[in-house]
Amino acid sequence: PTPNTMAALAKLKGAVSTVKQVNALTERKVDEDSPAIKVCVRVRCFIKEEVEGQRSGGDCRLCIAMPTETSVQMLNCDDMEDEARTFEFDRCYWSHNEDHPLFANQETLQKELGETMIAHAMNGFNNCIFAYGQTGSGKSFSVLGGKGDARGLLPRVVEGLFDHFGKLPQGTNYKTLVAFLEIYNEQIRDLLAPATEEPHKLEVRLHPVLGTIIPGLTEAAVASCEEVLNLVEYGTQMRHVSATAMNATSSRSHCIFTFKTSVTEPGEAAKVSQTHLVDLAGSERAGRTKATGDRLKEGAAINQSLSTLARVISELAKKQKKKANPPFRDSKLTHILKESLCGNSRTVMMAAISPNFLDYDETLSTLKFAQSVKLVQTKAVQNAVNMSGVEAQLRKELSELKAQMKALEEGGSPGGARPDVSPDELEFLKRRMEEQEQLCAYYGKDWDSLLSEEKQRMKRRSMLLESDVQKAAEMFSRSRGVEEEESEHHPYSDDDDDDTAWTSPLILLGRPEEDFPPEGRTSLIAPIRSSLGVVGPMARGLLSGKDAMVQADK
Repeated sequence: PTPNTMAALAKLKGAVSTVKQVNALTERKVDEDSPAIKVCVRVRCFIKEEVEGQRSGGDCRLCIAMPTETSVQMLNCDDMEDEARTFEFDRCYWSHNEDHPLFANQETLQKELGETMIAHAMNGFNNCIFAYGQTGSGKSFSVLGGKGDARGLLPRVVEGLFDHFGKLPQGTNYKTLVAFLEIYNEQIRDLLAPATEEPHKLEVRLHPVLGTIIPGLTEAAVASCEEVLNLVEYGTQMRHVSATAMNATSSRSHCIFTFKTSVTEPGEAAKVSQTHLVDLAGSERAGRTKATGDRLKEGAAINQSLSTLARVISELAKKQKKKANPPFRDSKLTHILKESLCGNSRTVMMAAISPNFLDYDETLSTLKFAQSVKLVQTKAVQNAVNMSGVEAQLRKELSELKAQMKALEEGGSPGGARPDVSPDELEFLKRRMEEQEQLCAYYGKDWDSLLSEEKQRMKRRSMLLESDVQKAAEMFSRSRGVEEEESEHHPYSDDDDDDTAWTSPLILLGRPEEDFPPEGRTSLIAPIRSSLGVVGPMARGLLSGKDAMVQADK
């Protein structure tokens, strides 16, 4: 063939490809009522660490293609003649470059996923979306996002939800409760509890009336979008992050943001919904993250919980006649998300992948896992609930527990002779009764009382934030002179041993020694110096004072 012929053929192939992509955009139909978990894939752009060589040595080779918005191809950059591996999913989002005909930004995710979640919540269906992928693949960006147009699903869904509330018919009542937690080293932490409160151990319980609950977890009553976003901001600052060779602000914990809504029209049962937005910590390979010390332990805990999630999905995906027995209780993450993975929920998985050929193995692993999730089904039903009936059930349960405790203390049980009961069993029963009393008190309160209590907690959070920013700025100022003097002998670099870095909620940076958490360092100078490398620009803004934070936002 002549050169002109070859050029014409190439042009024709390009035109055909464009037509296919446009047809995919206009003809795509997804069954939103399908019982299967909806699986989406999103490919990010090259990030600073890759372009500047900190993560990939400057070797940025694109190994991902997206011929349609339901398919992803993996290319072997070392052997371009090798056949591409193709994967099919419910939806694929190309966020690598804006000139691609299938380019999807944060607004695209909101229109296709966020609006659907809002509609489900308003109609009394439970929702869940969880972001999965290797560290640095863009999970947190999809869920939490940044400022302005870079806002993620969480703030956009909240904004959309209150927009819908504002359009409800006159006489319709709505209520919203918000919770925000992280699972750090297999321990549940309440991200909304004011740091002035004494932390207490949180455990997952299966309640006969309320289902899966976490007694003691803050459920904040909110009346506006602004209040929710303030809670999101506070909780995000309290979350554990750290730097690794793969990601400058790597999430060191799984975080779950939950909002519960209740919409009641006159004369009808309340439509109750629970929505989880889950940002999972990234799976890690210690050799690539160069993690040591505490970072290595955190990575092991992260991989352990993700491994349990994989085993749970594997069991649920098996098409066997006998009932599967997934190990939900082997991890706090899967225990909390049990209902979202196989019960009453409409669930979406967002698989975040890197476009870089250096991450080929991790991306392939993520896509294979996403394929197995496609086989899992849930059983979503509309939750129409009589709230006064729920309160009555809770009080009935409490009465039964009190009767059982009284019978044991008096030496006989209602059904006959008293069985041998160990002190541990008695303690467990007492704890259950205390938790039940708290639930009855909480659900028995009127809405105005719940709002008033949350306003008081919000004041304590605000005071804490202002106090810690001021402390951090003052301490940073005092430590500068000491650091400059020490830098001649101990210059800081990104290659320092991991013992000079520590993982902590951003809010704790700059606190005096006696205020550091058990998992933090006890040195007054090293954390300030190393934290600039640990948490990146967010910490620089915090340690430099409010003005620097404002400049960073700009």
